[in-house]
Amino acid sequence: MERQTAIDIIGLEQCTSCYGCDNACPHGAIDMTVTTGGFIKPVINEACTNCKACQKFCPVIQGNDRSKFNLKENLFYAAKSKNQAIQLASSSGGIFTELSEAILDEGGVVVGVGWKEDLRLEHKIISSKEELALLRGSKYLQSEVGNVYKEVRKELRSGKKVLFSGVPCQVAAMNLFVKDNPNLITVDVVCHGTPSYKPFEAYVKQEFGSKEAVDTVNFRDKETGWETFSVKYVKDGNVLKSEQAYYDSNFWGFVKDYYLNSACYDCKFAEERPGDITLGDFWGIKRELHDKKGVTVTKINTEKGKQLYNCLDIYSVATTKEESTKQAGFKGAITNYPKESYQKIREIMEKNSEFKFSDISPYIEFAKKPTFLQKVIRKIKNIVKVLIFR
Repeated sequence: MERQTAIDIIGLEQCTSCYGCDNACPHGAIDMTVTTGGFIKPVINEACTNCKACQKFCPVIQGNDRSKFNLKENLFYAAKSKNQAIQLASSSGGIFTELSEAILDEGGVVVGVGWKEDLRLEHKIISSKEELALLRGSKYLQSEVGNVYKEVRKELRSGKKVLFSGVPCQVAAMNLFVKDNPNLITVDVVCHGTPSYKPFEAYVKQEFGSKEAVDTVNFRDKETGWETFSVKYVKDGNVLKSEQAYYDSNFWGFVKDYYLNSACYDCKFAEERPGDITLGDFWGIKRELHDKKGVTVTKINTEKGKQLYNCLDIYSVATTKEESTKQAGFKGAITNYPKESYQKIREIMEKNSEFKFSDISPYIEFAKKPTFLQKVIRKIKNIVKVLIFR
């Protein structure tokens, strides 16, 4: 009999690496493995019985379950925490933390992404406000989801409320495991796509000598501002390097779409959001609502999401759909990426076992360090922004 697992049907190119199939398999027949290109993908082992359980929990096959979306119209807000410490510590306006604290106050748990010891990311379940710092902030790499969908189901069966956060494909997978439980609130983040680990790790080795030299990275440090944020590399609480994101070669390659997961270039979950609530940065916000410490664009998709959001004591102003969805993350396919450079970079990453970041630098536009003149121009632009929005 021909094997018909989820990955056999959709192929590696369309796989979002959401871990839905891995959580669904009752036989332990799926190993989530990092490919030669640096992406986490499922590999089927000899324990497979062709039971097809993985198909039922693959969001690419099953699509986005819209049955719980009971609002006549989505609601859009510009929002930020009243606690400036939370706002500054967050990537945008701090609304994820506010939602999390509301659930924790009710004895619930929160699921989000934090760093592992090997400078990789994983989904974690936390039960206290003291642990929220582990999940706070954007992290631009694939997360090792592990068995978290099954663990969330256990928490719900015990009667606890759960706030689950992730990129849209992960939230879509979570929805397949739990069919509209009133105690589950899902938050999908406006996602730019998930990049390969390979250029990130190679860049860390290039800058610091080894991957072990760094234990966390703050991709959205606000010391230089919300819209002019920096990438900060840290080891044991000590800052090794902090540089504006425009001048971090690895980050620039990410935002310019040079090495995203192939499925991200035609995301199936970006336009019709799968979460009860969608959160992102309110880029391009109009002047009267602007805050240089950060503002969250918030989209309410379900009645559950609306009820939780309305309980928050935050700054919140209703906005229009047009104002809120200007940013590219609300769109579907990424169409403007450098296709020729992407193909060349991918070929280099997959074939070169001794891969160095310098191998792909020539194919990344503006990957080089800025000239003195570029630094001056950037500094002037930052000063102008501060003066305009003061």
